[in-house]
Amino acid sequence: MDTAKNKITKIVLAGGGTGGHTIPLIAVSRELSQQADGRGLNFNFIYIGPKDGAEQIALEKNITKKTLIAGKWRRYVTVSSVILNFLDLFKIIIGFFQAFFYLILFRPKLIFSKGGYGSFPTVIVAKALNIPVILHESDSVIGATNKILSKFAKKTIFSFPIKVDSLPKEKTAILGTPIRNLSGGDPYKAKKEFNIASNKPVIFITGGSQGAKQINDLVITNLTALTKKYEILHQTGEKNYSAIQKRIGEKNESYHPYKFFNETQMKLVYAVSDLVIARAGSGMFEVAALSKPSILIPLPHSAGDHQIKNAQIYQDAGACIVLDPFSVTPKMFYNTIESIMSNPIKLKMMAEAAKRFSKPNAAQDIAQLILSEINNT
Repeated sequence: MDTAKNKITKIVLAGGGTGGHTIPLIAVSRELSQQADGRGLNFNFIYIGPKDGAEQIALEKNITKKTLIAGKWRRYVTVSSVILNFLDLFKIIIGFFQAFFYLILFRPKLIFSKGGYGSFPTVIVAKALNIPVILHESDSVIGATNKILSKFAKKTIFSFPIKVDSLPKEKTAILGTPIRNLSGGDPYKAKKEFNIASNKPVIFITGGSQGAKQINDLVITNLTALTKKYEILHQTGEKNYSAIQKRIGEKNESYHPYKFFNETQMKLVYAVSDLVIARAGSGMFEVAALSKPSILIPLPHSAGDHQIKNAQIYQDAGACIVLDPFSVTPKMFYNTIESIMSNPIKLKMMAEAAKRFSKPNAAQDIAQLILSEINNT
């Protein structure tokens, strides 16, 4: 019997809170499994993080899901924030005990952390137990939590060229954001899947896995005008779906709202879409890899304004048009769509710029880094 090939290497995936955190964890775990073939490795992945945003993790057959209670620490001072911080302090303490129990139980070889409040207890406890941590930061501005966690990580991976004064160069790498492989969808199957009967251009509109009320409102306000010229595929977010159904009233044949698109559906969405309208989180790297022109409306109050800065960098690359979330109006929203869709040359140039901006091999590069670290421990 070849015992080397039966050796199980345990890796903890830490993070959670949104799909923007869990999707990169999934992408890296898949890539590690592929690269492990022929290397005598058999990976056992354990997800440790909050329940929120971890729905997609539960669909992965090779990832064991262990949830913990995670509290946020709000840096702004209001009556409600003081109360919530007091209550969440107890959650954070409980989270530390849970993380300690899980790590003692599983004894992983390494932790790949997406950062954020969902991974805070796990990374701190890992450092105390001398378990190496590789941390990933998706945004152009390192978050407050990740700035702390980076001090405990062996390596911090960035998606954008960020310089962090507290980190020596040898402890950082710029590799991009790991994404799922969403290429290869069939436009014909997509039209059948989403009941698209016309030959009108298709616009995919999303506020991320949880939806975005601001974007949803802009869409519904312009719905009649938009659907005269375009087919609209709209990921509303589960919490917003019922309210939107009530607002639109009569069925519109060119409007296709969904609470959430699963991975199979997302391949088809991108295959048939001519333009993407979205926030400016880590999902923009999927848009870039698929060479889709886009309009980005950043989350207006993201920590450190990171989404606004993400979008500005992407726009400077020529891949998108950014609408200011603080001043965008329904008329501005519609006119921007019209200006892009009526200009085929502009659409082509944006698609080419998106492809140049993308880092499609991020998951492979991060997996190789993790394998190298495992071999050195």
